[in-house]
Amino acid sequence: MRNTKLRIVNYVIAVCNLLLAGVFYPLLPDRIPMNWSFDGTAAYSAKYEIFLMCGMGILIAFLLDVLPKIDPRRQNYQKFSSYYDSFCIVIQLFLLAMTGIILTESFRPGTVSVQYVVMLAVGLLLCISATSCLNSKAIFSAASRRRGPCPAKKSGAKASAWEENVFSSPGYWSSSPCCSQALRQRTRSF
Repeated sequence: MRNTKLRIVNYVIAVCNLLLAGVFYPLLPDRIPMNWSFDGTAAYSAKYEIFLMCGMGILIAFLLDVLPKIDPRRQNYQKFSSYYDSFCIVIQLFLLAMTGIILTESFRPGTVSVQYVVMLAVGLLLCISATSCLNSKAIFSAASRRRGPCPAKKSGAKASAWEENVFSSPGYWSSSPCCSQALRQRTRSF
């Protein structure tokens, strides 16, 4: 079963994000920066739109709670619940960081190099997501959907180096004896 404390933390972070926006709302200028291009140019929006972004945190927390109940593969959520709960919290922290950037840039424009901070935050989010997937050994790989012999062996032709690399990669044709054997032979030659 999923960790109730982590689920509560998920909602607490989402509500803190909304409260943070509510506390600073009267102090915000009429137009606040909400979107940035890669060169750092800001696009300004009405200040009430900060609540739309902060409200997304609560909506995402709710949807991430409902998803395990409606997904046909719900047993996987129970199996990997600690990774899933951690991922939910990382998403909320990411949204909190984005709210912090918006507030900082609203009060003191040019304080933060937004394009670099956002790229770093998105990169960290993707790294944490990838690490969670690798640690959980998720079973949603192509190997769980595709079984059978290596395509090169079906036609009787010798597998090229490209085919051996692609089709013998872990999680794709690793259950196929021909490709597994070709991969073992290839790694022995190094």
